[in-house]
Amino acid sequence: MTITRDDIEDYFSAAQQLYWFCVNNHTGQNSELYSILSQLEYTPGSMETKPEEWNYYYELSRRDLDPANLLEAIQAAMEDED
Repeated sequence: MTITRDDIEDYFSAAQQLYWFCVNNHTGQNSELYSILSQLEYTPGSMETKPEEWNYYYELSRRDLDPANLLEAIQAAMEDED
């Protein structure tokens, strides 16, 4: 499944889900998911421990959605907002 910025209605929610997926699944500082974390412009609140929504998280978990593709779509959606 490929996703574009036009597919993302709420880039905050998408970024939140990508963040928690990467946190829960990266395999160290040299992994792709850790690299995505460093590029993602999202920082969770101090009381946050999981995403509020799960649709992208489940697609990432099932490997139906590529994390790098979701990152690109989020970044493009954020640029459109500026």
